[in-house]
Formats: sequence, C-alpha cells, structure tokens
Amino acid sequence: MAIGSARMLNIRLPINFYSPYKSLSISEFWRRWHITLGRFLKDHVYIPLGGARHNALWNIFITFLLGGIWHGAGWTFIAWGFLHGVGVMAHRVWVGAGMRMPKAFAWVLTFGFLNVTWVFYREENISDALQMIKTMFSASMFALPKSMRGIMEPAGIYVNYTDLHLALNMEPQSIIYVAAGLLLLAWPHNAIYMMEHFQPRLRTAIFLLCVTVISVTFINRASEFLYFNF
Repeated sequence: MAIGSARMLNIRLPINFYSPYKSLSISEFWRRWHITLGRFLKDHVYIPLGGARHNALWNIFITFLLGGIWHGAGWTFIAWGFLHGVGVMAHRVWVGAGMRMPKAFAWVLTFGFLNVTWVFYREENISDALQMIKTMFSASMFALPKSMRGIMEPAGIYVNYTDLHLALNMEPQSIIYVAAGLLLLAWPHNAIYMMEHFQPRLRTAIFLLCVTVISVTFINRASEFLYFNF
C-alpha cells in the first residue's frame, strides 16, 4: 500500500519485501525480508566491523543480534536475533563447505526455522516462547487422519487417529484458509513483479473493477491499524 500510495504522488519507494517465504535458505530470506533494514545493518554495522574480510561469522552474529534489539527492547527480540544470526552463520559454513540439498527440502527447512523463530518474536517472554515451542513439537499433540489408518497400521505404525481437522488441531474452515495461504505463498509472481510487467488488458480491468467494488463495500468497517501496537 505504501509503494502504491507513493507512486500516486510520483514518489518511488525502495522495495522492502520480495516474497521472503519463497526463500530456500535463511540467508536468502534476509535478502528478501525487510530489505531496507538489511541494507542499513550491512552498511553501518556489518561492513564497519570488517564484513567478510575479518571474522565474517562473528560480524554476522553481532549484526543480527543488533537487528533483534532494533525490533524491540526485550529478551525475546534478542533471542530472535540470536537465532537468525546462528542460522545465517550455519548457512555460510554449509555453503562454504560446498554442500547442497534438494530445493524442496531446503524450503521446508527454511520455512520451519522461520516459524519456530517467530515464536520468540511474538511471545511476551522467553518462558512462554519455550512453552509454545514445546507444545508445537509435543508427541501428545500428534495424530494422523483416520484415512491413513489402513496404510500405517499394516506397516506396524500405531498412533492416534482422528478426523483431519482434529489431527491438525484446526477448525475445518481454518484448513481451507491455510491451504489458500500456502497456495498464494507458492504463487509464481508477486505484486511487485506483476506491477513491473503490467500491461493493460480487458480481463485486468474487470478484475481490478471487482476488487475496487469489494473494497468499497468494506470501507465503513472499523479495523485496527496493522502496526497499532508495534
């Protein structure tokens, strides 16, 4: 919205997010996520510390630790920056050793790492974050859909079986929302790409007209500003 509003005033803002959840590594994530902050930390922290010339891994760690503090004055933000720093350091060592992994596995690993670290970003304190992560990976929370019983039990695998939405600990409509979100996440082109390659067409005009009409119908609804408590 900021980029579009600025364009209406003939101001071109720099790109700040570029499909970060499509990243295949934590390093790539930070090249796509909060790009302006990453550029600032690189120019004013990482490079002055010595960059890749001297103690590169240590410089990466300090940079991300300060990046965590920038997001908020609390131990959870420090832990968040600490984990991202360790993640980027591990990826630097992995690449430096010439090792690779399949793209699908790399995406799952990166996406999973990000979801775990966001817990520290979101929770009020470290103990709540650790409890949340413990719950996320607790065996007592694990169950499979009933439809898989015929496949798993003959193989000697006996676990709890339940309905799909209960196995995911979600309401049925929530499963649809998550599936739609993952589909949008995997969409080949983001809004910035489509804007740069925009060509006026009748179908595009019809689509934008429909979006405008839907937006106008919701214009009187009260909603809290996204960054109200940021």
